[in-house]
This record gives sequence, C-alpha cells and structure tokens, in this order.
Amino acid sequence: AGNLNDFEARGPMSKALLAAAPESVGAAVGTGKHIVNTGDNKAVGELVSRPFKLTEGFASMLIGGSEHAEARVELVSERSGQVLASVSGGGKDELHRATMDVSPSKGEMVRLRLVDHAEDAHLMLDDFRLHEKPLVVK
Repeated sequence: AGNLNDFEARGPMSKALLAAAPESVGAAVGTGKHIVNTGDNKAVGELVSRPFKLTEGFASMLIGGSEHAEARVELVSERSGQVLASVSGGGKDELHRATMDVSPSKGEMVRLRLVDHAEDAHLMLDDFRLHEKPLVVK
C-alpha cells in the first residue's frame, strides 16, 4: 500500500484531487486510504507517478469514470515515453477492477499517468497493483 504524495500534477489539475479517504468521493468506495477523483471542479491535466520498476507481467487497478478518449490511465515507459498500456473509466461511476497485460515490458522502468484532458469527463483511480498472473475479474 502506498500513497500519492509523490505524484506530480501537470496542468491545472491539482494535487488536491488526491482525496484523503474513499468516503470523500461519494458513491465511489475504494480499498485504500487514497483515491484520485478528477470529477470535481472540471479538473483537467495529468497526475504522474515517480518511476518504478515493472516487476510483474500484469497490472490492475480500481477505476471508474467516463468512456472518453481524453480521460484514461496509462502505463508509460520511462526510457522511451511510449504508452505501454491504457484503460478508461468504462463509462461507469462505480469503481471496477481493470487488468492490463504488460508482460512484454516486464523489467522496464515505468510511470503511471492519469490523464484527464476533457472538461466533460472524469476519472477515479484506486488500488493500483502488479501481478504475476492475470486476474479473473467477475
């Protein structure tokens, strides 16, 4: 379990979007002590993690929000800047588990980047994890 204190806010998006407790985001209930919700104040911009090593072949997260090309969570290669995997909120305001196959990039240094460039979209993110095997999402 980690926190979001070392995420960098880019653009007008504020680190204030890093809610201290899941109950502060209404119907969205996460599992951790921190959750990101870009739904307030038409926040646009990006939140970017510090680099970390992709130690497993699969990543998962709780995600919710708009199905919009300009609102997504990306896993980005630190070396090349290439987007290795991307997922949107799926048009659901409830958090749901999304899994990404990142096995071709295992061992690389990466960053998690939350992108919301649309004033009419929003994202919620919690509980990012790395896994050896794909999760079975029910």
